[in-house]
Amino acid sequence: MNPPEPLGPTGLRTWNRRHRIYLCGDHLLLVGFDGFSENYRRFYLRDLQGLLVQRTSRRLWINLVFGLAAALLLLPVVIPGSPVEVIVGFGVIALGPLAVVVVNSVAGPTCRTVLQTAVQATDVPALRRVGDFERCFARIRPLVIAAQDEAGATVPEADSTPPAAA
Repeated sequence: MNPPEPLGPTGLRTWNRRHRIYLCGDHLLLVGFDGFSENYRRFYLRDLQGLLVQRTSRRLWINLVFGLAAALLLLPVVIPGSPVEVIVGFGVIALGPLAVVVVNSVAGPTCRTVLQTAVQATDVPALRRVGDFERCFARIRPLVIAAQDEAGATVPEADSTPPAAA
């Protein structure tokens, strides 16, 4: 048996919870950890009907909030007659929000990912960036197709014919 293979980033956090997604042979395992307890959700590859992604504006809002905080902290730098100690102090403090803006911008666009089965649609907080979703999808797509072919399920092909007018 192969050890679980992490598919998403390490230690991704929401407000109070860390999430990971693993590939474990014939299923995906979504793990949530809040410091005191862990929750596990298993999704068999043969049961997956879709992995949906929707871009969000989370990156824009994070950059706006932290960029505004950095701008406010840099106000004493542009005010004439400010003491050097104040300029240096506020300049150093402003590096924190500026670092958040840079790291958030480099991480790429944000998204919401939903895992669809016949029974449920589950949010996957471990895949909050488009690049993470694309890497995960590229890794599991051939495995899902193989598992569904093996189970006798048919993978629908894209229909290129327009719907008939009523």
